[in-house]
Amino acid sequence: MDFLNFEGRKEFRRFTDPNHPLVTAFREEVCEDNGAPKCWAQKKISHETAQNELPLVGGSPEDVYRVTQKKWDNYRFETVEAFSINDRIIAVSGARAYGPYLRIFMCHYLLKSFRSKSKGLAWREGGFLDQHIQFALANNYKAVFFSIYPHNRRLERFVRYLSLKKTNRTKPFLGKFSKVPDYVHFNNIDQHIFYHMLAPTENFDTLWLTQGEV
Repeated sequence: MDFLNFEGRKEFRRFTDPNHPLVTAFREEVCEDNGAPKCWAQKKISHETAQNELPLVGGSPEDVYRVTQKKWDNYRFETVEAFSINDRIIAVSGARAYGPYLRIFMCHYLLKSFRSKSKGLAWREGGFLDQHIQFALANNYKAVFFSIYPHNRRLERFVRYLSLKKTNRTKPFLGKFSKVPDYVHFNNIDQHIFYHMLAPTENFDTLWLTQGEV
Protein backbone atom coordinates (compact mmCIF):
# COMPACT_ATOMS: atom_id res chain seq x y z
CA MET A 1 0.00 0.00 0.00
CA ASP A 2 2.14 2.83 -1.32
CA PHE A 3 -0.35 5.63 -1.94
CA LEU A 4 2.09 8.38 -1.02
CA ASN A 5 5.79 8.79 -1.65
CA PHE A 6 6.55 9.57 1.99
CA GLU A 7 8.47 7.54 4.50
CA GLY A 8 6.91 6.46 7.76
CA ARG A 9 4.13 4.25 9.05
CA LYS A 10 1.18 4.72 6.72
CA GLU A 11 -2.22 3.32 7.56
CA PHE A 12 -5.96 3.76 7.20
CA ARG A 13 -7.85 4.25 10.43
CA ARG A 14 -11.57 4.27 11.15
CA PHE A 15 -13.10 6.64 13.71
CA THR A 16 -16.68 6.17 14.85
CA ASP A 17 -16.20 9.23 17.06
CA PRO A 18 -15.93 12.17 14.64
CA ASN A 19 -14.60 14.32 17.48
CA HIS A 20 -11.70 12.04 18.33
CA PRO A 21 -8.66 14.17 19.28
CA LEU A 22 -6.70 13.03 16.22
CA VAL A 23 -9.57 13.99 13.93
CA THR A 24 -9.93 17.34 15.69
CA ALA A 25 -6.21 17.96 15.20
CA PHE A 26 -6.69 17.27 11.49
CA ARG A 27 -9.59 19.73 11.32
CA GLU A 28 -7.33 22.36 12.85
CA GLU A 29 -4.75 21.63 10.16
CA VAL A 30 -7.42 22.08 7.48
CA CYS A 31 -8.08 25.56 8.85
CA GLU A 32 -4.40 26.45 8.76
CA ASP A 33 -4.15 24.84 5.31
CA ASN A 34 -6.59 27.48 4.08
CA GLY A 35 -5.13 30.50 5.84
CA ALA A 36 -7.36 30.52 8.92
CA PRO A 37 -6.27 30.12 12.57
CA LYS A 38 -6.69 26.57 13.81
CA CYS A 39 -9.07 27.83 16.52
CA TRP A 40 -11.71 28.21 13.80
CA ALA A 41 -12.22 24.45 14.01
CA GLN A 42 -13.83 24.97 17.43
CA LYS A 43 -16.16 27.74 16.30
CA LYS A 44 -19.90 27.39 15.80
CA ILE A 45 -20.59 29.79 12.96
CA SER A 46 -22.98 30.20 10.06
CA HIS A 47 -22.06 29.70 6.43
CA GLU A 48 -22.51 33.43 5.84
CA THR A 49 -20.08 34.27 8.64
CA ALA A 50 -17.53 31.87 7.22
CA GLN A 51 -17.79 33.44 3.77
CA ASN A 52 -17.52 37.01 5.08
CA GLU A 53 -15.13 36.82 8.00
CA LEU A 54 -12.59 34.08 7.38
CA PRO A 55 -9.17 35.72 7.05
CA LEU A 56 -8.01 33.60 4.13
CA VAL A 57 -5.02 34.00 1.84
CA GLY A 58 -5.28 31.64 -1.10
CA GLY A 59 -7.60 29.33 0.81
CA SER A 60 -11.16 28.11 0.61
CA PRO A 61 -13.84 29.47 2.99
CA GLU A 62 -15.95 26.43 2.15
CA ASP A 63 -13.26 23.97 3.22
CA VAL A 64 -12.84 25.79 6.52
CA TYR A 65 -16.58 26.07 7.13
CA ARG A 66 -17.05 22.33 6.69
CA VAL A 67 -14.68 21.56 9.57
CA THR A 68 -16.05 24.16 12.03
CA GLN A 69 -17.63 22.53 15.06
CA LYS A 70 -21.32 23.19 14.42
CA LYS A 71 -21.16 22.11 10.78
CA TRP A 72 -19.00 19.08 11.59
CA ASP A 73 -21.47 17.91 14.23
CA ASN A 74 -24.39 18.42 11.85
CA TYR A 75 -22.96 15.86 9.44
CA ARG A 76 -23.74 13.10 11.96
CA PHE A 77 -21.10 10.78 10.54
CA GLU A 78 -21.37 7.05 10.99
CA THR A 79 -17.65 6.87 10.49
CA VAL A 80 -14.71 9.05 9.53
CA GLU A 81 -12.15 7.13 7.49
CA ALA A 82 -8.68 8.59 7.87
CA PHE A 83 -5.22 8.07 6.40
CA SER A 84 -2.29 8.76 8.68
CA ILE A 85 1.47 8.88 8.55
CA ASN A 86 3.12 8.25 11.92
CA ASP A 87 -0.20 8.93 13.69
CA ARG A 88 -0.67 12.27 11.95
CA ILE A 89 -3.88 12.28 9.92
CA ILE A 90 -3.29 13.79 6.49
CA ALA A 91 -6.62 12.93 4.82
CA VAL A 92 -10.19 12.07 5.81
CA SER A 93 -13.37 10.90 4.12
CA GLY A 94 -16.65 10.79 6.04
CA ALA A 95 -19.72 8.59 5.68
CA ARG A 96 -23.31 8.92 6.84
CA ALA A 97 -26.42 6.75 6.67
CA TYR A 98 -29.41 7.72 4.54
CA GLY A 99 -31.86 4.95 5.30
CA PRO A 100 -30.38 1.72 3.84
CA TYR A 101 -27.72 3.65 1.89
CA LEU A 102 -24.34 4.99 2.98
CA ARG A 103 -23.28 8.37 1.66
CA ILE A 104 -19.50 8.40 1.19
CA PHE A 105 -16.69 10.84 0.37
CA MET A 106 -18.20 13.46 2.68
CA CYS A 107 -15.79 16.27 3.61
CA HIS A 108 -13.10 14.42 1.69
CA TYR A 109 -9.89 16.38 2.17
CA LEU A 110 -6.15 15.77 1.69
CA LEU A 111 -3.73 18.28 3.19
CA LYS A 112 -2.19 20.44 0.47
CA SER A 113 1.43 19.63 1.29
CA PHE A 114 0.77 15.95 0.46
CA ARG A 115 -1.21 16.37 -2.74
CA SER A 116 1.68 16.48 -5.20
CA LYS A 117 2.79 13.01 -4.10
CA SER A 118 -0.64 11.48 -3.76
CA LYS A 119 -1.26 8.39 -5.85
CA GLY A 120 -5.01 8.24 -5.53
CA LEU A 121 -6.12 7.84 -1.95
CA ALA A 122 -9.78 7.98 -2.94
CA TRP A 123 -10.14 5.57 -5.85
CA ARG A 124 -7.18 3.21 -5.86
CA GLU A 125 -7.67 -0.36 -4.74
CA GLY A 126 -7.30 -0.41 -0.97
CA GLY A 127 -8.02 3.33 -0.74
CA PHE A 128 -10.83 5.34 0.80
CA LEU A 129 -13.50 3.85 -1.45
CA ASP A 130 -12.56 0.34 -0.34
CA GLN A 131 -12.67 1.44 3.30
CA HIS A 132 -16.16 2.85 2.81
CA ILE A 133 -17.41 -0.27 1.04
CA GLN A 134 -15.96 -2.56 3.73
CA PHE A 135 -17.83 -0.57 6.38
CA ALA A 136 -21.03 -0.60 4.33
CA LEU A 137 -20.93 -4.34 3.77
CA ALA A 138 -20.15 -5.06 7.44
CA ASN A 139 -23.18 -2.97 8.45
CA ASN A 140 -25.60 -4.30 5.84
CA TYR A 141 -26.08 -1.17 3.76
CA LYS A 142 -27.69 -1.79 0.39
CA ALA A 143 -25.70 0.81 -1.54
CA VAL A 144 -23.03 3.48 -1.28
CA PHE A 145 -23.46 6.82 -3.02
CA PHE A 146 -21.92 10.27 -3.34
CA SER A 147 -23.05 13.57 -4.76
CA ILE A 148 -21.31 16.09 -7.01
CA TYR A 149 -22.30 19.71 -7.48
CA PRO A 150 -20.33 20.60 -10.64
CA HIS A 151 -19.58 24.23 -9.85
CA ASN A 152 -16.38 24.34 -11.88
CA ARG A 153 -14.95 22.84 -15.08
CA ARG A 154 -12.84 20.26 -13.28
CA LEU A 155 -15.92 18.79 -11.62
CA GLU A 156 -17.88 18.98 -14.88
CA ARG A 157 -15.16 16.92 -16.57
CA PHE A 158 -15.15 14.45 -13.68
CA VAL A 159 -18.93 13.98 -13.94
CA ARG A 160 -18.61 13.29 -17.67
CA TYR A 161 -15.78 10.81 -17.07
CA LEU A 162 -17.64 8.93 -14.33
CA SER A 163 -20.71 8.78 -16.54
CA LEU A 164 -18.70 6.82 -19.14
CA LYS A 165 -18.19 4.07 -16.51
CA LYS A 166 -14.58 3.46 -17.53
CA THR A 167 -12.28 1.54 -15.22
CA ASN A 168 -8.61 0.59 -15.10
CA ARG A 169 -6.28 -1.82 -13.34
CA THR A 170 -5.37 0.44 -10.42
CA LYS A 171 -8.86 1.90 -9.92
CA PRO A 172 -11.23 -1.05 -10.37
CA PHE A 173 -14.29 0.66 -8.87
CA LEU A 174 -14.04 3.77 -11.02
CA GLY A 175 -16.39 2.35 -13.65
CA LYS A 176 -18.80 0.58 -11.34
CA PHE A 177 -20.81 3.59 -10.19
CA SER A 178 -24.08 4.38 -11.92
CA LYS A 179 -25.48 7.89 -12.22
CA VAL A 180 -29.07 8.84 -11.49
CA PRO A 181 -30.20 10.02 -14.97
CA ASP A 182 -31.36 13.50 -13.96
CA TYR A 183 -30.20 16.06 -11.45
CA VAL A 184 -31.42 15.35 -7.92
CA HIS A 185 -32.40 18.22 -5.64
CA PHE A 186 -30.24 17.26 -2.68
CA ASN A 187 -29.25 19.48 0.24
CA ASN A 188 -31.12 22.40 -1.31
CA ILE A 189 -29.26 22.28 -4.59
CA ASP A 190 -29.39 20.26 -7.83
CA GLN A 191 -26.61 17.67 -7.84
CA HIS A 192 -25.45 14.57 -9.66
CA ILE A 193 -25.82 11.36 -7.66
CA PHE A 194 -23.55 8.38 -8.31
CA TYR A 195 -24.28 5.06 -6.62
CA HIS A 196 -23.06 1.48 -6.39
CA MET A 197 -25.50 -1.21 -5.29
CA LEU A 198 -24.20 -3.70 -2.73
CA ALA A 199 -27.50 -5.60 -2.84
CA PRO A 200 -27.68 -6.28 -6.61
CA THR A 201 -31.34 -7.29 -6.57
CA GLU A 202 -32.34 -3.86 -5.26
CA ASN A 203 -32.97 -0.62 -7.15
CA PHE A 204 -31.61 2.73 -6.00
CA ASP A 205 -34.42 4.87 -4.60
CA THR A 206 -33.68 8.60 -4.40
CA LEU A 207 -36.51 9.08 -1.88
CA TRP A 208 -34.08 7.97 0.83
CA LEU A 209 -31.92 10.99 0.07
CA THR A 210 -34.44 13.24 1.77
CA GLN A 211 -33.82 11.52 5.11
CA GLY A 212 -31.96 14.07 7.23
CA GLU A 213 -30.26 16.16 4.59
CA VAL A 214 -27.10 18.06 5.52
